[in-house]
Amino acid sequence: MVNSILRKLLLWGFDQLYTRFAWAYDSVAALASLGEWQQWVRAVISFVQGERVLEIAHGSGHLYRALRDAGYRAIAIDRSAAMARLLQHRSNGTALQAQADARHLPFADATFDSIVTTFPTPFVRDPRAIREARRVLRPGGWWVIMPAVMWRGGHPLVPVLRWAHRITSGGHEPLSAVQQVAECGFDCTSWLYPVGRADAIIWTCVKLPEAPGA
Repeated sequence: MVNSILRKLLLWGFDQLYTRFAWAYDSVAALASLGEWQQWVRAVISFVQGERVLEIAHGSGHLYRALRDAGYRAIAIDRSAAMARLLQHRSNGTALQAQADARHLPFADATFDSIVTTFPTPFVRDPRAIREARRVLRPGGWWVIMPAVMWRGGHPLVPVLRWAHRITSGGHEPLSAVQQVAECGFDCTSWLYPVGRADAIIWTCVKLPEAPGA
């Protein structure tokens, strides 16, 4: 009962960070990651394939900017108008982005070589969003997902941060989500990528060919 109430409060707080208090998102993320959050999200760049990249749920825009700085032809989407404003500010108004829902991507089939998604909200478990990601990827394209990190310890706040993650995840293990992605036509591999005090969990999910008769 207590955990259920705490989870609702934490999820409500996270929702506010994407809307009313988006201006505080970076500070809260830095606090919750012991200052390592931006290093974590940039780790997915090592797994990106090709040049045309879609970031789903761009948040405050740090990964998008890193992708563009690395030479990728990146486009980003997010449902939050507040986050869209932060991204445009961070990119001096040059960001190629759309305010859109992951379940209804405004792109043609096979547009992208890779998709990147870091610390996704529950849409990563939604078959509609998974099918949309698959649709806009080219044949053999990669969806690179960072669902969480595994702390290695060594800091007094690590147990608290682990507890907060368990509460907000509602008891769902990342493995159950990657299985759902795989069931929608992807071949998924899970990696542990050392970053700072944590190991980033990264899934590389390759778009499989359509089954005969599909």
